[in-house]
Amino acid sequence: MSKLILQNITTPVLQWQDTPPFLYVGFDHARGSQTLSQYFKEKTQSQGDYGVVLWSPGVISETRGQSFIDDITQTSSLRMVQSYYTQASRQSAYRSAINILTQHPQVKFIYACATDLALGVLDAIREKGLADKVMVNGWGGGEQELTALQQGKLDVTIMRMNDDNGVAMTEAIKLDIAGKSAMVPQVYSGDFALVTKKTSQQELDKLKAIAFRYSGQPSQQALTY
Repeated sequence: MSKLILQNITTPVLQWQDTPPFLYVGFDHARGSQTLSQYFKEKTQSQGDYGVVLWSPGVISETRGQSFIDDITQTSSLRMVQSYYTQASRQSAYRSAINILTQHPQVKFIYACATDLALGVLDAIREKGLADKVMVNGWGGGEQELTALQQGKLDVTIMRMNDDNGVAMTEAIKLDIAGKSAMVPQVYSGDFALVTKKTSQQELDKLKAIAFRYSGQPSQQALTY
């Protein structure tokens, strides 16, 4: 009998409660976004304006974007002045960020829901000459983000311990083959680490060794989701 593993989702779907997949596996988008929320609150003393650049409408925008907005709204005096859904691309994020920065150049930061969006926001910030005034985050901690952090362009990211996913799926399949599927949890969520442009190279190397311990270092084009 075929069994279904759903990747990049760690919140069980209510409608599937009677016939759930074998395993939900990924990284808790809401928890990662709330960690980034805490970082920005500390950096801004919970005061000022900010903008948001979302993925296309759907689960990613809801769990990474709306959870961030909700946490900021409920626990700080920061004010969201503008948000945009994008076409999930760097160029679309650039256009959205240009609009935010043109209409609200006083924003303290622009929150981005994915790597490509963060890179597009960076393009806009540089074009507007606001690199030292407007912060932007990454999401996921792939090689492009880590390079931007080390160059001082990106301020912060939530770095996924990427290979946790693969290990979890492998162990789940192994247990199932051994007739121990009852031991497989319904949900597995991997670990995160918050890294900033001030994180040392030594610490980054340690985190990379954990995150990519089986898959090897990612290429410049990898892990942009």
